[in-house]
Amino acid sequence: MAYGAYGGAERRVNDDVRASVDLALILADIEASFGDFDQAWHHLDEAERLSGGALARRCVEIRRTWYDKEAGLDS
Repeated sequence: MAYGAYGGAERRVNDDVRASVDLALILADIEASFGDFDQAWHHLDEAERLSGGALARRCVEIRRTWYDKEAGLDS
């Protein structure tokens, strides 16, 4: 019985972390859409930190896109 309770608590923690990562990514996207890349990068850093680095590869691609937009290189 204790094992099941532990598994449930672990799942809740994982769900909370996943929700926090998703929220940070959403906020990053919103800030970037308004051109506030400093805040967007802040939220992206937070998402990467919360994920324990699991988003590193994805974040690099997002950052490249934002650098291009900020520099006016995208169409």
